[in-house]
Amino acid sequence: MRAFLEVIVPLLLPATLYWIYLRVQERRGVSAHDVPLSWLAVVGVLLVLVVLVGSWLTGSEPPSGKYIPPHVVNGVVVPGHFEEQGGTTAGKADWAWLQHTLASLKMNGRAAVVLDTGAVTRGSGNRNEDREKKIRKWFVEQDVVEGVILLPDNLFYNTTAPGIVIVLNKAKASLEARSIGYEVNIQGRDTPEPGTHIAEEASTVAKNGNFEVIIGLGGGSILDVAKMASALLTNPGKTRDYFGKEKVPRRGRPTIMVPTTSGTGAEVTKHAIFLDTETHVKKAVASTTLLPNVAIVDPMLSMGCPPTVTASAGIDAFLHAAEPFLSKNANPLTDAISLEAVRILTRWLGPAVADGTNLEARYSMSLGSLMSGLVLNNSGTSLVHAMAYPVGGEFHVAHGTSLCAIVVACFEGIVMAVPEKFARLAEAMGENIQGLSLREASALALDAITHLLKSVGLPVCLSDVGITDESKAAKWAPDAHAERRLLSRCVRDLSVSEIERIYRNAFKPRVCRV
Repeated sequence: MRAFLEVIVPLLLPATLYWIYLRVQERRGVSAHDVPLSWLAVVGVLLVLVVLVGSWLTGSEPPSGKYIPPHVVNGVVVPGHFEEQGGTTAGKADWAWLQHTLASLKMNGRAAVVLDTGAVTRGSGNRNEDREKKIRKWFVEQDVVEGVILLPDNLFYNTTAPGIVIVLNKAKASLEARSIGYEVNIQGRDTPEPGTHIAEEASTVAKNGNFEVIIGLGGGSILDVAKMASALLTNPGKTRDYFGKEKVPRRGRPTIMVPTTSGTGAEVTKHAIFLDTETHVKKAVASTTLLPNVAIVDPMLSMGCPPTVTASAGIDAFLHAAEPFLSKNANPLTDAISLEAVRILTRWLGPAVADGTNLEARYSMSLGSLMSGLVLNNSGTSLVHAMAYPVGGEFHVAHGTSLCAIVVACFEGIVMAVPEKFARLAEAMGENIQGLSLREASALALDAITHLLKSVGLPVCLSDVGITDESKAAKWAPDAHAERRLLSRCVRDLSVSEIERIYRNAFKPRVCRV
């Protein structure tokens, strides 16, 4: 109906009227060449009027004026909006950033938002399809997008839909204003990482809805699902067909990534991580064709992120800066960004965990996470991520948590290869390395990381997360060693037995010197 009113009617009605007029004139014996030019002006006026009426009927008049991005004035956040002569465009401010982005992509057709139903409704209970239809209806009525992909309630793992609450409180208020009943509902899923079938289901919904744009709104897992769902719209097969490096041949539909946590940097990376439900091992699709078209990083969307998720995601961002700095693929440009990201994240992780409403901390964490994503895409992670995949796959430990539990042991295993880089890492974390030997300075980096983890309540060894069976090390080591995409960047060439030894060291408790 919208396409009919906005496109067909504005063209068809004036043309039809003009055609009827010409036919009447011909019956009167007047040639079309003799029709007064004033009638062309009349047709032009009719065209303008019909366009305006059609826009009014559909409620889809595009925002106009200069776009002002979100900013802070005297400690108060002003959302992005379109500024006209008379002030902010009424009713458009909350969604201005998304409207602006869709307009910049010249996408006037159907767009899909990939998010979690539980992000709108919290609590416990069963999935309610009627409620989901009402939520979809709300999004469409806001003139933001024409379609919404609502993933299952259980996409999040023991969290409370971080950050999206700012957007979705508006949805709840809208439902209540219309006296539409809804249930508060969220369920925990079996695994922290999305299974391969999730992206496939989202892609099917997008294909059936003929959506032109995929919008990922949420944490790293949601963004990964959105990227892969987009790719599956233009590439055949299943998600697991594309595990590995550069195996996705064609770009998918345009994607817009809107992160609500400060952690993965998935909004600017070519990676999508999934749990292979057949092998119970986390695997990655790593293809440049997955790179998003647009990333919108708004710190305000992370304001509702719980402390535990803030801490876990923040350490993920830290390691996405630290590991690429230690990578074989590092270069002076990525090193500069990595060290600045490490400095920012080390400084502001604690304040962000302590007070989720601290706007400066949220802004800094968002910036640091974005910078980490940029270097991750260029220099890449290595040993820590390779060794975390088998642990997370078997014990269903959240990604950031599994990284924390093994990072110190992993870095101990490679420090001898690049001690000068570990010394620079310690300095970026705020440690004073003046007067220290290279060995002392590099060891200080390990101590600083241990202290950072402990300060925000994160584990520093496997036993801290309840994993105490050291015999698992022999099982995990071959799987980690098989992650050649990651280990090819490791500064130390490690054998299976050496990786097993690192796993065993990861079971040992850690104590900070300071």
